[in-house]
Amino acid sequence: MMGLVEPTYLPLTPQHLRGHCLNSLATISRFWHLDMVEMRLRVKDFNLGHTLECGQFFQFEPQPEKGYVVWSGDSIFWCRQIGDVLEFEGIPPEKVKWIFGLDVDYRGILNSICKDSKVERAIKALLGLRIMRQEFFECLVTYVCSANSNIPKITKNTRLLSKFFGKRVLFRGKPYYLFPKLGDISDYKKVVAAKTGFRARYILEINTALSTGFESRLRSMSYEAARRELMGLPGVGPKVADCVALFSLEKFEAFPVDVWIRRTMQGLYFKGHKTSDKELRQFASEYFGDYCGYANQFLFYAARKGIFRGFIG
Repeated sequence: MMGLVEPTYLPLTPQHLRGHCLNSLATISRFWHLDMVEMRLRVKDFNLGHTLECGQFFQFEPQPEKGYVVWSGDSIFWCRQIGDVLEFEGIPPEKVKWIFGLDVDYRGILNSICKDSKVERAIKALLGLRIMRQEFFECLVTYVCSANSNIPKITKNTRLLSKFFGKRVLFRGKPYYLFPKLGDISDYKKVVAAKTGFRARYILEINTALSTGFESRLRSMSYEAARRELMGLPGVGPKVADCVALFSLEKFEAFPVDVWIRRTMQGLYFKGHKTSDKELRQFASEYFGDYCGYANQFLFYAARKGIFRGFIG
């Protein structure tokens, strides 16, 4: 079975330090903390573009010289992929592997969900798409913002919430705002000013109601139990609960159903007949198995990219 090759950290050269003069080991250490050291990691079965741009995550910015600046939780880093080499700076290698899900049995997951030619078509076109691990509170608020919304608007909401309530950091000469921590979203007028609309009240209530131990409690639960707990929160319906379960809690059994997945599943598996979201989730669970969340993301992004054109209406 194919999987990730053992990570290889390629040797640093003076160019990687961007012209700075290194006079001592203390200087090298100082450059690390200033995010100036570029590192490289050999990867297999990974596509950075598909992973960041497939619609699961919103805190990134494409760069003119190629690559992306990504920020999640307390981390902000630059990365780009050239072939099977992932270049990055500002973050330790182990954290990169964790965020991008590079430590899972990827080929095993693909083998388990590749049930037919339709899924195979999506996998071949989007090979390397990984489900990321997102910070819990950040993911929860982001997907509350996603209700009856779209990717550009969700991105705008999260950027404004970060600007109003998050920590300002300077990275590669440009200011960025990290997403606020639990307890930091405290001003209703500013939440409204973040263009969150009817979701503003839910966001403020969630920020106030959650305890610091809530996430760890969810992680210890089964998927179904965690889903029920999430749906007890303000503004969290089935889709939002499933997104948080999948993209933050690593409950790969979750199968979020939005308009894209609904249309795609009905077209590919139900001959275009209207089917309830509950039936779609049940079918996906039985058909794709324990990693149906991975199938979900491949189908979702494939539909958005037109890969199923001619197969669905």
